[in-house]
Amino acid sequence: MAISVHIKGQEAVKYDTIVVCRRRNGNTPAPLSWGLLVETVLKHVSKMVKVLGGEGITLTLSDIKNLAYAKLLELYTKHYPYIHRNGGQVSFEAALRELKGLMINSCLVLPRTPIA
Repeated sequence: MAISVHIKGQEAVKYDTIVVCRRRNGNTPAPLSWGLLVETVLKHVSKMVKVLGGEGITLTLSDIKNLAYAKLLELYTKHYPYIHRNGGQVSFEAALRELKGLMINSCLVLPRTPIA
């Protein structure tokens, strides 16, 4: 069987990610610090990996990254444009890049579960 060129050498994602968009209610979003956003994302991912692992679901590293990216997108858009660090706004591109770096450098924040 031929391997698709776009995923050759890459880990395949086993599960789909569904993104649901909702219109804001018109209220000004609450400010959120970059540190709290990252902490919330990592706690969510850790909890989801533990729950899914308890159900016998094995996730690839790409699946775990997608969980993190989806939670980042949810929180970032909920609090946009009031995501801040050191007095300045954090762009979505910078947030995504930094979260990607955190995920690459520290899978140690995730519970030990079967990863396919």
